[in-house]
Amino acid sequence: MWPDSPGSGLLFLYGPNLESLGTIDVSTPLGGAPRGATATCTGLAAPGRDGRTVYVRAGSGSRFSLYPRQPARLLVVDVVSRALLRTIDLDGFGLGFLFVSAR
Repeated sequence: MWPDSPGSGLLFLYGPNLESLGTIDVSTPLGGAPRGATATCTGLAAPGRDGRTVYVRAGSGSRFSLYPRQPARLLVVDVVSRALLRTIDLDGFGLGFLFVSAR
């Protein structure tokens, strides 16, 4: 979607047979609007070890986009309650890689 749109600002959930299970809005809790210019720009997600937590990278580049820039963050999302639990601010901008340790 870059550079024309930050994306939907929604996380799409799927079951084991790839059936749609709905969405989680991660934009509104962060002051944005889903499917708009202020939608939270998200990237890859990684599952937590507890089976209900997902870690999602978020942020945009610092320049060359047609929508407001967003600082790099890690979103911690509970997929059972479908809620954004917390955000962890990262330095700078952009969407880096995401790894979850097995420890």
